[in-house]
Amino acid sequence: MRARVAAEAKQKIQAQSKINLESITAIWDEYRANNTSTSTKSAMGQAILDFMEKKIMIKVPTAATKNIILQETPLMEQLRDSFGMTDLMMEITIDLTHFPEYEETKSVAIKSQKEVFEDFVQKNPNILQLMEKLDLKLD
Repeated sequence: MRARVAAEAKQKIQAQSKINLESITAIWDEYRANNTSTSTKSAMGQAILDFMEKKIMIKVPTAATKNIILQETPLMEQLRDSFGMTDLMMEITIDLTHFPEYEETKSVAIKSQKEVFEDFVQKNPNILQLMEKLDLKLD
């Protein structure tokens, strides 16, 4: 019994010594290739991986991509099992600096009809004269 426990402990230590970005990327790519969901494959393909100590740092372009990857708990289990590290963590951040093709979306203020009309008049002041000639009134 002690020999088996010692052998398992030795295997864990060997697995932990093999953990690096290349081995993590290999497992990541294999998981991605075997996944049937096209959205998951796409999200995982966009991710940029990094590794430091006991943390896999993942940079993604959107919140949707982040959520898709967070739902892949079997991936995290596979990584932990492969390296014998139950305390292995995954940190996902949205970072547009690594994804120049993505632009940060800006919210557009919805204008009232009066505001739209005022903007239109600023661009073309002759509209007021036309309204007077045709006896039109703004609602």
